[in-house]
Amino acid sequence: MNSLENFICAIGETFPDNRLTYQKGIATFHPDNISEAAALIALARGHDQKLYITGFGNNIDPLGPDFESLVVLRTDFLGQLIEVNESELSVVVGAGFPLREINAKIKSYGLFLPIGELPYVGSVGGAISVGLSSHLNAKHWEQRADMSKESEGNTAPRISIERYILRLDVATPVGEVKSYGVPTAKQPAGENYAHIFCGSWGLLGFIASAKFRVAPLSAKPEYLDMREIEISHRQFAEQLKTAVSKDDENANKTVKARYFSQLRQKLDPQEIFPIIEGAK
Repeated sequence: MNSLENFICAIGETFPDNRLTYQKGIATFHPDNISEAAALIALARGHDQKLYITGFGNNIDPLGPDFESLVVLRTDFLGQLIEVNESELSVVVGAGFPLREINAKIKSYGLFLPIGELPYVGSVGGAISVGLSSHLNAKHWEQRADMSKESEGNTAPRISIERYILRLDVATPVGEVKSYGVPTAKQPAGENYAHIFCGSWGLLGFIASAKFRVAPLSAKPEYLDMREIEISHRQFAEQLKTAVSKDDENANKTVKARYFSQLRQKLDPQEIFPIIEGAK
């Protein structure tokens, strides 16, 4: 047997039978909780097996030769609405929960998640991983005839899913269970390190659940005409690979890319979660 076959045998010996399936020929693991995800990652480290994290409505479908030697770690068993806290203005959901369904579920509580108003079709974990963001009041900016599309994109108010994240529960690339973020919406304390996972494209760990800050429905008019900003994995991958001088016009992006690369080396020294070069 090759190394992948050995790893799949080890999965069968360690987890319940329904955890491993084959999605269009690609071995796919469905953890029932964060502990199972962490255990799968730890097992993968012992076998030097690469993993790929996915949900649904994917920007990158785990299909084709780039994925044949990988095992996909999927969030579909983690699609629950876990908690709604009206007094704290917060909600906790599993990573596999559809982002667009959050507001339908919490409307009866008089609450909504502003970033959940976007037309993004995908899971909560996916929205965080791609760094979902939007420009506000798009119609207002489009009426400015003196403003080019480029300047409009740089000037229009922008909000990211990052601003609503209070806490993330993560299975780390070394197979540990950790929580990143702040204790509560009303009593934040310390640095919110959950932001490092926004726009990480699944390279820093497996997000199992997320706690979001939400708003009362009375604030909804403030978020009309939101326009989703394009999601591009290719741009993300190119930024990680390209070194640009500090005098270059893209210096800020380069600094962020270097910081992310250093962070990834620290959190995932074995590169259990590889960059998929062929992904668009």
